[in-house]
Order: sequence, then C-alpha cells, then structure tokens
Amino acid sequence: MLKELESAALAEDMAWLRIANHRLNSASVAVGAVRIAARCNELDRMLRTGPVADAVQWARIINEEYDRAEAALRHWCASRLPG
Repeated sequence: MLKELESAALAEDMAWLRIANHRLNSASVAVGAVRIAARCNELDRMLRTGPVADAVQWARIINEEYDRAEAALRHWCASRLPG
C-alpha cells in the first residue's frame, strides 16, 4: 500500500492517490496504527479540496510514520520473547 501511495503521488494522479490513501487509512485503523491513520486523514482532507501540490512529501511523511510504527512493533515483539 505504501508503494501504491508513493507511485500515485509521483504520477500526480490524485484519484489514484485518494484510493491508495483510503486503503492505507482503513488498514491502519484496523490494526490500531493511529498515527498513520491520522496522517492519512490529514492527506484525505487536503485531497477533498483539490490537487495536493506536495503529495510526494505527504507520501514520504506517511511512509516515515509507517517505519516508526513498524520499529515500535518489532521492539515490542522482541521484548516479549523469552530469554
């Protein structure tokens, strides 16, 4: 989903970007990744008003938030391992 978001942003395809963003937002909400979902909601609000000039930057911001969430989850999982 992140690659789709980035590809849509790079192509400046706002319809595709909105779909990719919606998918990522839904998945983020489903797994409790609230910070990713919040960023997706911010992007969605902008997309409702028209083209987003800094869409590539927003894709990067969301990707960075994903990286932070993934690192936190990996840390949490590792801390639960015995030994």
